[in-house]
Amino acid sequence: VRRNDPRLVAAARAALDAVEDSRPLIVAVPVSIGRTYNEAVARADRDPRFVGEAHPQESGIFGTFEQAQEQVLALAHAAFPGRVAAATFDHRLRAGSDDEAAMVANACAGLGIPHATLTPNVPIDGSSIQARAREARYEALVAWAAGRLLLTAHHADDQAETLLMRLNRASGLAGLAAIRATRWVEGTAVIRPLLGWRRTELRAIVEASGLPFVDDPSNADPRHDRTAIRALLAATPMLDPVALAASATFLSDAEDVVGR
Repeated sequence: VRRNDPRLVAAARAALDAVEDSRPLIVAVPVSIGRTYNEAVARADRDPRFVGEAHPQESGIFGTFEQAQEQVLALAHAAFPGRVAAATFDHRLRAGSDDEAAMVANACAGLGIPHATLTPNVPIDGSSIQARAREARYEALVAWAAGRLLLTAHHADDQAETLLMRLNRASGLAGLAAIRATRWVEGTAVIRPLLGWRRTELRAIVEASGLPFVDDPSNADPRHDRTAIRALLAATPMLDPVALAASATFLSDAEDVVGR
């Protein structure tokens, strides 16, 4: 798969015709996401908070150019030029993160994509550093999105890891729903269109695109629970991340029904 592949661009435009004309910006993402994305859109359309509201004039995509984010940007921009923006959140937790944010900004400039580098309002520290980092990240991203759709590149491996972590913590149904395909954060629709894709598949797309990306060293930090779960999955071929991710989706659907 190559960046700006005309077949994918054509598919993106075809997907645009599959939704109502009043909601074109929902599909400003690569069509390679397929079924997972369509389900996310359908769920957003069913959400009463979305019905009757004015739809945003732009979509927002955040990324650090790890795994899928840069391919999301490239293909979305190719299909819908001038209607996609990007943001990088620099957690400022390790040396060199500012250089990585600059790399993203430069790559976006080359594609003609508006880009913003966001930083935490206060330093991120204390216990549960990953949870604190996530809270700061979404606070900044939601403020930046300002009502636009916010797309993130969480994938099947992320979903499987989250489900296993929560099973290990005896989470209930809401927790086992894990990473939702559509989530509302302070009135902003956050859509995760890549939950049906493996990390390895997305990395192959990234490497073929020719755009820069980085491997976040914190992903291998043994202090984090997710790192241990990731190692468990890698060492246990019987555990299928795609199947685990599908189970999380089913649990999310069940939680929605119970919550009605």
